[in-house]
Amino acid sequence: MEVNKLYSLLLFSSTNSAYEETRRAPWGGEIRVSPFAHEFNHITSYPAGLYLTESDIHGAHPFEDGVKLVLPFTLGSNAFSRTSDGALVGENIRSAGEISEAEIEPSSTELYQLGFNHFIAAHNVQLRYVLWKWVEMVEGGKWQVDKDGIVSGIEKWGEADTEANWSDYQLPMSW
Repeated sequence: MEVNKLYSLLLFSSTNSAYEETRRAPWGGEIRVSPFAHEFNHITSYPAGLYLTESDIHGAHPFEDGVKLVLPFTLGSNAFSRTSDGALVGENIRSAGEISEAEIEPSSTELYQLGFNHFIAAHNVQLRYVLWKWVEMVEGGKWQVDKDGIVSGIEKWGEADTEANWSDYQLPMSW
């Protein structure tokens, strides 16, 4: 392991296991997709939750405050949940033309992410934006909390892929 590299760290854990995500390969099969650095591709079971993601100050991920919410289920199959850039969760943002619902590959790790930004390098959303969104959800009465956290547990994030609630879970694009 590299000295200047920080690896993913679980900040808020769920009692559920993370969804094991796969993608269609060009040859038609399915390949496993890990939400973590390639050094950890061999790990196939881990808890769902909010992770500080890897950083490498001299590499592709120089930011040390990036986070990723890893869910025990996917979002996108209803075609409502969106990333900050307005793309549908699971949409191939680099494809040309209109996207159909059949082309969406639901994802368990894209909620709250920035999507595509032409002006800055790709990186995960900053921790502070996710935490402020959660505060907004509680203070706005959209989430109820008790001694164990969000009432309804991690399943509450499933609302992000509903017509009535998707906008509550989308982070606005910001600098």
